[in-house]
Amino acid sequence: MEPHPLADPWTLYAHHTSDAATYRASFTPLATVTTVEEWARLWNHVHVPDLCLNAREIRVSGQRVQTWSYFRGAARPEWEDPANAGGATLALRAHLSPHVARSHWTALIVDATRGAAPPALVGVQLVHKPGRGSAAHVRFELWLAGGADAAHARAWARALLGADFAPAPRGGR
Repeated sequence: MEPHPLADPWTLYAHHTSDAATYRASFTPLATVTTVEEWARLWNHVHVPDLCLNAREIRVSGQRVQTWSYFRGAARPEWEDPANAGGATLALRAHLSPHVARSHWTALIVDATRGAAPPALVGVQLVHKPGRGSAAHVRFELWLAGGADAAHARAWARALLGADFAPAPRGGR
């Protein structure tokens, strides 16, 4: 069977706890997908929301993972990357059940992978802040390229998730 190429390659990253001085060394690329088949293999073997939102600690390269990123093409999850220069961040901060958080992440990743996200979308991040109880405090971030139509990206996210993303400081910090 012939592979089904994606419009753009996408890379999944795991982020470790860091500060401004150590950020560049804090993320690890886990896999890059260029076909539907590669994406399906990745999706079947790496269940990011499950890893992020359950009670156990996840480690990559010996470091605890706090954030997951999924970025288009050669873009890296750092504002100094040329693809992100002059860009913007839209964020959704919420206390969500693991099921709802998983549904949101899945919808964002599937739409991005299949090419249905706004062209200005450079990447998506899921940041997990451990909390008490069954709901986790999460932040979803949409990273947009410079000159992006943020209103269009917000409308896309609202239609996809039924939730409103708000402008956030660069990097969502």
